[in-house]
Amino acid sequence: MPSILSSPGLRQQRIRKVSRFFRWLSVLVGLQSVILASWSFLAPVVAVEPVYTYPGSQQNVEQAPETFSKPKLFLVVSGTAPVYRVFTWGIRAGGSGIREGREWMARSAAAFWNVYLLLGAVLCYRLFESYERGQFFAMAGVRGLKLVGLWMMGYWGVGMLFQFLSRWWAESMNLRFDLGVGLLPGLFVFLIGWILEEAHQIAEEQALTV
Repeated sequence: MPSILSSPGLRQQRIRKVSRFFRWLSVLVGLQSVILASWSFLAPVVAVEPVYTYPGSQQNVEQAPETFSKPKLFLVVSGTAPVYRVFTWGIRAGGSGIREGREWMARSAAAFWNVYLLLGAVLCYRLFESYERGQFFAMAGVRGLKLVGLWMMGYWGVGMLFQFLSRWWAESMNLRFDLGVGLLPGLFVFLIGWILEEAHQIAEEQALTV
């Protein structure tokens, strides 16, 4: 005898609740992306890692002669993606790590990266919206899953592009190559969506045949 807690109606309600949660989470990520894209043109930008120095350390003081009265937030563009990090005491004596007159390139690339993150939030919003409506195996939901997979693979590509472009604004480029960040998980999600899409079309053809 099936349990009341596992009835189809309750299962659909649980799926809708989870989908609604992730839909609103996608909204928050999208808003964050918009804020960070705008802040990319306002925050101080560097292409070096944070330096954390401590009073009384002569060696650290020499590496970071500029000290801050309060921890300062910087946009760091030295990795696979732009990130905001706190510099507690200062910047390296070598400077910001960005070539003279090229700061606008770093800022534009950081803004583009956040816009791409916004695109992912929009795709996830649409996917979970279709799930919330009960379109679990409908073509719209399946294609939405494929688009999310493509976006994840593109996320890896945008990260690699961000690194290659850094040679135009950074004094030194540290290339990091990792297939596991976005590419392989995205390919896995895309293949699941493709299989479901093919199964959906097979079911439609069989229904027409009958």
